[in-house]
Amino acid sequence: MYLRLIPLCLLSLAGHLSASDTLLQPPPTLPKPVASFGAAACGDRFYVYGGHAGRPHAYNRDDVNGSLYSWAPGETEWTLSAEGEPSQGASLVTDGKVLIRIGGMAARNAKEDRQELWSSNTATVYPVTASGLGAAQSLANLPERRSSHDSVIVGRTLYVFGGWKLSGGNRKAGGDWHETYLTLDLADPGAEWNSYPQPFVKRAIAVASAKGKIYVLGGMDEDGETSAETHVLDLGTNEWSKGPDLPKHKLGGFGFATVAIGERIFASGAEGALLELTGKEWKPVSQLGQPRFFHRFLHRGGSHLLAMGGVTPGHSKAEPEWVAVPAETASAPWPKFQGPRGNGTTPETGWLQGWPEAGEPETAWKAELGVGLSGFAVAGDRVYSAGNDGKDKDTLWCLDLDSGDVIWKRETDALTKIHKMPIVPYGPAATPTVVEGTVYHISRLGHLLALDAATGEERWARHFVDDLKGVLPVYGYASSAAVSGDHLFLDIGQEEAGSNDGSTVCLNRHDGSVVWQQGEGQAGYATPRVTQLGDRDVLVLFKGEALELRDPVNGDLLARHATTTRDFCNCATPLIFDESTLIISHTGKDATRALKWDGSELNQQWSLPGHGLLFHSGTPLDGHVLAFNDESRNDKILQLIDHRTGHVAWQSDELPKGNIVVSDDGLALVLGRNGELVAAQMSKEGVKVLRRMQVLGGRTYVQPVLANGRVLCRNNEGATVCLDLRG
Repeated sequence: MYLRLIPLCLLSLAGHLSASDTLLQPPPTLPKPVASFGAAACGDRFYVYGGHAGRPHAYNRDDVNGSLYSWAPGETEWTLSAEGEPSQGASLVTDGKVLIRIGGMAARNAKEDRQELWSSNTATVYPVTASGLGAAQSLANLPERRSSHDSVIVGRTLYVFGGWKLSGGNRKAGGDWHETYLTLDLADPGAEWNSYPQPFVKRAIAVASAKGKIYVLGGMDEDGETSAETHVLDLGTNEWSKGPDLPKHKLGGFGFATVAIGERIFASGAEGALLELTGKEWKPVSQLGQPRFFHRFLHRGGSHLLAMGGVTPGHSKAEPEWVAVPAETASAPWPKFQGPRGNGTTPETGWLQGWPEAGEPETAWKAELGVGLSGFAVAGDRVYSAGNDGKDKDTLWCLDLDSGDVIWKRETDALTKIHKMPIVPYGPAATPTVVEGTVYHISRLGHLLALDAATGEERWARHFVDDLKGVLPVYGYASSAAVSGDHLFLDIGQEEAGSNDGSTVCLNRHDGSVVWQQGEGQAGYATPRVTQLGDRDVLVLFKGEALELRDPVNGDLLARHATTTRDFCNCATPLIFDESTLIISHTGKDATRALKWDGSELNQQWSLPGHGLLFHSGTPLDGHVLAFNDESRNDKILQLIDHRTGHVAWQSDELPKGNIVVSDDGLALVLGRNGELVAAQMSKEGVKVLRRMQVLGGRTYVQPVLANGRVLCRNNEGATVCLDLRG
C-alpha cells in the first residue's frame, strides 16, 4: 500500500521558456508506438505507460503492453523505467512526487485466438526519485474494473471518470458502462474509493482540471454515438453543468486529448486543431502537424506542449510532436498579496478598453466583507478575502468572481479591537494566498488556516503564538503567507534572544509541520518572499527590527541590515531589482533606501531622507520605484525614483494618495485613500490621467486588484465593488 503523497500538480504548471522550447529537439519514436495509453510529465521527464501497438480493434497480449517509458529533452531514446500490468485505456497521473497508473484493459488472448478482454481494478504507484523510479507499490483497488476512462489529481484527491468494465468478451460484445465517478483521498494512507453519480455514461473521454473545476470532454456513449459535449464539475459545490460543445466533427470528441496549462485548457482530436477553451467556446489556436486521436498532451513548462502517440486518420501510429502554445491572453490571476509577481505588477493588459472615455465601467457586483485591510486573491473564477464583523468574529470569504455570490465562508472567533490605535484599522490585515487548490490565511491574532480552496474544508491549522511560540506584534499580524515550492514562510516574532523558538518559521505547506524555525526579534508587517538574488534563492524578510536574508532550505542567516521605527512598523514589502538591489522603506529616521547584496553582505547604495512607506510598498516601473510618500500624511505627491541612484525622475500631484497596480503596458490603476479609482498611463517621462471615478466612500488602504478583466476595490469597513473591464 502506498503510504503518503505530497501533491504538486506539476502537470498544470506554466513557466518561462525552457530548454526544450529553445532547442525544440524532436522527441524520439517510442520503442512501441501506441494509442490509448497513459502519460504524465513529472519534473523534467515525460512518461508513457502501456497502450495498444497493433492494428485498430485487433487486440492480443502481444500488442497490449505494460511498459513504462521515460524521456527528457536532450536524450536520444526512451528509457524503459518499469514493467507493470499490461494496460490499454489506462490513465497515468502525477502529483510531482509519484506516478499513479489507474485501471486499463488487458488482452489475454493470443493473436490467432478469439479476443478475451479484461478491464482492471488495480492502481499502482511509482515513486519518482532523482535516480529514477522507485519500487512499484499498490494503491487501493477500484470498486470495479475500469478501462477507457480518464483521471486527474486536484489537491490531494484523485478523480476517475467514465469508462466501462470488460469481462472477458471482445470489444463488439461491449461491457458494463460506468455511471459513477470515483475519488480517493491521497492524504489518507487507509482511504478507500468513494463513488458519486456522473451525468453521462461515456468512455474514451479526456479530463483536465483548472479554475476550481474539472472538465470532462467528448467520448462515446453506450449506444455507440460519439459525443462533443463538455461536462463541468464545480469542486466548490460538487455540482455538474454543461460547458461549450467541442467543434462539429464526424468523430465528435471521441478519443480527444486535453491538458491544463495554468488556468488554460487545451484539447485536440482527429481533426488536428489545437483548441483552447475561451469563455463560452472552444477556439482553434494552433494546428498539429500530424492530426491524431487516442493520444495524450504533456506539458512541463514553456511555450510548447508535447503531443504523444495516438492514431492518425489513416490508422497509422502518430509520431511525438511539439505543439506551440499561443501566448497567454491579456487576463491574469492574482493569487496572493501584491499579485502574481508579488510586487504590484501584472501581465494583464488591454483592460482600459472596458472603461468608456465618457462614462464608467460596468459594476458587476457589490459586497460587504467586514472591517479589515485584507486584500483580494483571485484564482480562476473565485475571489478570496477576509473581514471582521465588529463583534469579535473573522470571516474568510470565497466569492464567485462573476456574480459575487458566496461559494463558502469560514468563521473564526477573533477580537475586533486588538490594539489601542484606532487610526490603524481593525480586522484581518493579511491577504489570502492561493496555491494549487489550497488557500492559506493568517488572522490578526495569528491563526493560520490551510483550507481547500474549492470547498473551504480545513486541511490543517496552526497558531503563531500558541503552537509556534511567536510574539504578537503591537498591531497584530499583518503579513501574508509566502509560499515557495512545498514550503510556507512566516514571520511570527520572538521576544527573548537565544530562545529555541525562532522568530521566522518554515512549514511544510501540505501538513503544517515545522521544517525549520530560526532567528530572533520582533515580527514586522511586511510579507516575506523567496526570490532569486545572484545565483541562489533567498528568503527576504523585512522584520520588525531588520531586513534579513535567509537560506530558504534551512533558515540560516545570510545577511542582516538593522533598521526599525516606532512600534516596529516595517510594513512595506521590499522591492527587488536586478537580482541584487533591495529597496526598503519605513517612516522612521532611516527613510527609503537601496541595499546591494554582493553574495555575503548588504551594502547601502543611497537613501532618500524625508521619504517613507507605510500603507503601501511602492511599485516597480521601468527600473524605477513608483511611490507616494507616507512620511508626510497630507502629502499626495507621487514620485518616480530611480532604483540605481535614488534620483527622483518626476513627481506629480494629479493622483489621490493610495495604492497602485501597474500592468505590463504601462497602464496603472490607483485606488486613492478617498475611494477614488484612477486609470493613468505611467512612464519614465511622466503620468497622464486617462479615467477617474469615485468607487467607494470612507477610508481605503487596501490595494486594488486587477485580475481576469475585473477590478476589485475595497474600503477599510469592508465595502467591496467589482468592476467588469472586459468590454
